[in-house]
Amino acid sequence: MRKLVLGLLIISITSCKNLGADEKNILSNSNFSKEAFKEGKDFTVFERVRIWDKTGFSEPVEALSILLPKNWKTNGEVIWTMPGNACEGNNLTFRAESPDGKYTFEILPNISWNWTTNPQNAQFSSQMQTEYCKFRQPMSAEEFLRTDFAQEIGNPEISDVQWNQEVSEKLGKDDQKTRMEMMGYGASDIQFENKAITAKLKWPNGKLGYAVCGMKNSRLTFPNPYMGTYDEVLSGGALYRMVFTYPAEDEEKALEMFTVILTSNRTNPDWKNAVDKFWVSVRQNKDRISDEKVRVMDERTKMIAQQTIDQGNRNLQSIDNQMRTWESQPGENDRSVSSFIKTIREVENYQDTNGTVELSSGYDHAWSRNDNSSFIMTNNPNFDPSSTFQDQNWQEMKKVD
Repeated sequence: MRKLVLGLLIISITSCKNLGADEKNILSNSNFSKEAFKEGKDFTVFERVRIWDKTGFSEPVEALSILLPKNWKTNGEVIWTMPGNACEGNNLTFRAESPDGKYTFEILPNISWNWTTNPQNAQFSSQMQTEYCKFRQPMSAEEFLRTDFAQEIGNPEISDVQWNQEVSEKLGKDDQKTRMEMMGYGASDIQFENKAITAKLKWPNGKLGYAVCGMKNSRLTFPNPYMGTYDEVLSGGALYRMVFTYPAEDEEKALEMFTVILTSNRTNPDWKNAVDKFWVSVRQNKDRISDEKVRVMDERTKMIAQQTIDQGNRNLQSIDNQMRTWESQPGENDRSVSSFIKTIREVENYQDTNGTVELSSGYDHAWSRNDNSSFIMTNNPNFDPSSTFQDQNWQEMKKVD
């Protein structure tokens, strides 16, 4: 089960402090020209927030980054449940909120559960429950959304529930690899069911929102050598749990903003590869793994760290861009996340000197500072940040196929 949860961790993912605190505030009020355009009305500034894993390595490692409107407050953490504990593996909690509190974006932790027909194992599992690890029979994605998920976010009215076939298929991309591993542990058969849904939300106070949720259920069959029969183990996981809320009067603006946020998620492949390798070693060497931190990095991670040391204080911004080329390269999981919102708002591919970025088609113009960190979206054809902010690093991005 931990393999299934870990394998689908995309965003998985932040520190408890304001994650944007150490980003350079490029657009200070003093930079505005006298012909000032109104931020939030004429344009929206998005800045990339770095999300750090401060638990799993000897030093903090960037796990993920995401574009958020400038000055949003953030709070969250990468969760490590160490070997020997129920549902050992990785999880994530993250919340971002606009300065006026009108908008929120939240990534809720994955919820895992299992059920077995073996009475002894059932009794043991029922005593090992935690906040994110339950002993219960699996349920469908919509059933989970309308019960546990809804209760967790204040019981909003749920409507327009839609199945996302593409993302459902993405959830199952590692099923065969998992099947082979489980067969090696003694399973005689394993079946998977993957389903992803989106839904509209409405709270009694009039606030609106969207929810996204992916569900992976599995049924494993193991021989019981003591009884000469077979036991079944049913596992489930509620993944990709995201909620975006906004005021009803700003629906058009909210959809544009939501699209940028969802499509901007970028997972650091070096972090993910190191984490995946660690949990594989846990499963393969169960009797020799203790509650130690990962403290491992693959060769590329080591190379990046060494490059930073060698360069010292020379051309720091260039080094920063070099280290984070993964942010300008949409990965398979990133495309999966973006397809969640296809029924809400289409996206466009924009290009700057660092590569291609998916941004909302609700905006007519996109500008980049060519640092992988700062973007401006606007529908005003007269707005030019290079002159407004007296900063020639701002360049308009081109739409590409």
